[in-house]
Amino acid sequence: MRRPGRYVLWVVIPVFLVLVFAVTVAALIPDDAAQAMLRRWIEGRGAISFSSRVFRKTLLPGIDMEGVTITGRAKEPMFFFDALSVRPDVLSFFYGGLGLSADGVVKGRGVVKFRVATSMIQRGYARADLTVNDLGLADVPALSTVGLKGSGVGSASAAIIIEPDECPAGTMSASFTDLDLSGLAIPGLSLMFDGKVRSDLSLEALRAAQGRKGRCKALLKRLRVEADGLSVKVHGALYYDFDASAMTIKPDWDESDLTVELEPRTEDKRHMLSALFPQHRMAANFYSMKLKGMRLPQ
Repeated sequence: MRRPGRYVLWVVIPVFLVLVFAVTVAALIPDDAAQAMLRRWIEGRGAISFSSRVFRKTLLPGIDMEGVTITGRAKEPMFFFDALSVRPDVLSFFYGGLGLSADGVVKGRGVVKFRVATSMIQRGYARADLTVNDLGLADVPALSTVGLKGSGVGSASAAIIIEPDECPAGTMSASFTDLDLSGLAIPGLSLMFDGKVRSDLSLEALRAAQGRKGRCKALLKRLRVEADGLSVKVHGALYYDFDASAMTIKPDWDESDLTVELEPRTEDKRHMLSALFPQHRMAANFYSMKLKGMRLPQ
């Protein structure tokens, strides 16, 4: 009856000794040298890098940083953290993988929690979980590249799994308040939304490839944008090309089958929509149209 317990000890004890050795070695490395080694390792495996005003190792083990800037391929800032703590995910190790968890604070209010794990057994496998609360969108430099330069506060959650030769699978949801869309370069948008809006999103990515290698599908269950006098809803199938090696996603708008519903709630918005979309008729109290091939007036 005691043998199973002994076998467990023979597995747990070596793992524990390896962890103690790794922590001891890491503790002997100066913080500046550890930061430089970590930056070179990250840059050698992806298109991002980082810098921090304060970098210190902890004995848990882990890393605590302050004044962190995440930069992309073009060396432009993508994200700022007031404080960022990174810890190894020990549970992933016992399941045959390597994992990290990170907790970040932005401008003393926004909280970002991120957890990622890879498998040492199944090459190419990765799982990522993300939670964002009360994040000011103006504090995310990467969003300025698509025109979201104004105010707004957002919260989001996502859980994604990537397996070899498969499309990403998982779910994502998000909500935004006081969002300023004036910077988005979409014809007609400034006419429809002339103030701050509220928005929410629900998306499900499907695992199976669609039609050809690298072509994936996601179900946009709901994208809703509401402002004074107007409500817009988008739903349907979104097709995209996924490159697992570069971790890039390119939407295929021509093949995607999306429907947009516009509901005017004031007489001014009703006249505006009839002028913008004279080829469409309003059914009941809203306009419904396919986005495929649709061109908004300049």
